[in-house]
Amino acid sequence: MKQIALAEIFYLSYIAIMFFVKGIGLYDGQFLFTLLLVVAVFCYGLKMLMTSYTVKEFVVVALLILAGGISYFVSGEKGILIYIFMVTGMKNVPLKRIFSVGLVTWTISFGGMFLLTATNIIASPFKIHEKFGLGFFIRWGLGHSHPNVLHISYLTFVMLALYVLGQRVNLKWLALLMAGNLYVFLYSLSNTGMLAVTFLLGLNLYFLFRKRLTIAEKILINSFLPLCLFFSFIAPLIFYNIWLDAFYHNSLGAFFKTMASRFLLSRTFLIENPPSLFGVYYADILTHWATLDSSFVFIYVVHGVILSLIILIAYFLIIYRFTLAEKKLELSIVLTVLLAGISEQYKVHTKEVKAHL
Repeated sequence: MKQIALAEIFYLSYIAIMFFVKGIGLYDGQFLFTLLLVVAVFCYGLKMLMTSYTVKEFVVVALLILAGGISYFVSGEKGILIYIFMVTGMKNVPLKRIFSVGLVTWTISFGGMFLLTATNIIASPFKIHEKFGLGFFIRWGLGHSHPNVLHISYLTFVMLALYVLGQRVNLKWLALLMAGNLYVFLYSLSNTGMLAVTFLLGLNLYFLFRKRLTIAEKILINSFLPLCLFFSFIAPLIFYNIWLDAFYHNSLGAFFKTMASRFLLSRTFLIENPPSLFGVYYADILTHWATLDSSFVFIYVVHGVILSLIILIAYFLIIYRFTLAEKKLELSIVLTVLLAGISEQYKVHTKEVKAHL
């Protein structure tokens, strides 16, 4: 068995701690979350001290941490730093091992919390919302702060499982994961979570029957991020009357009423907060009725233009390179993250932060 370097152990400890923290439903502001975050950052620091970097790598790492630190100081949101630490600490650590550690930790923490709350051994948070045009329903978080977070947590599990399975992904595994998606939906009643998992599994089903990608498919895949940006930034502004009518008069159906509310909120934050280099203090722009759901808009408004550009450029490059290399499994994960980012703030928010590598 190949010996694992001490530096790698410290990095994997950072990953395991952060996955465990989120798997059991902790979030920023809680004492245990803060305590475990300090331990995780300590592990990250030791890993960085034990890793050698070229001058170019050191400059890139330093600039990323500096940008994240400034944004944290301005916005008060530390989620972006958690992600920057995750990315900058990955050198010399196999990605498959990172996902394997994440999967084991997530299965124990998320799965354990799901089991304990579903069996009423531990009380579960819940919300009462009007859904599907059929009246009010109880939506269960099963240990998580919101039912949508529960379903995004299951999405994280599916992503980890698919990547670790790799070439072993087949129809039986996809069917089993879809059955889990339906089961979690019985508790969460999360339209967006259900859609995201279905999209991910559907892409993998499609790719099972595609040996090579055509030029048309590659163009479509590389157009996906611009399309997500359109629905995150442009659509909320130019289709204002459509979203307004969908929300107040349910003109497009129950699902689009939910999406309309998120587009209207995105529009509010985009209009009321002018572009800034490093974002704004998040608590100052929240109200008792308005929250920011879109990850793309959240990063742009709360963390600023600079980090938004860095993240978007990174996504463009990743998609381009994965498309050239025909890494279909990896592409399915990245595209799903982008799709879910239109309506969920999980990307860099410490109340919902998930580790999508």
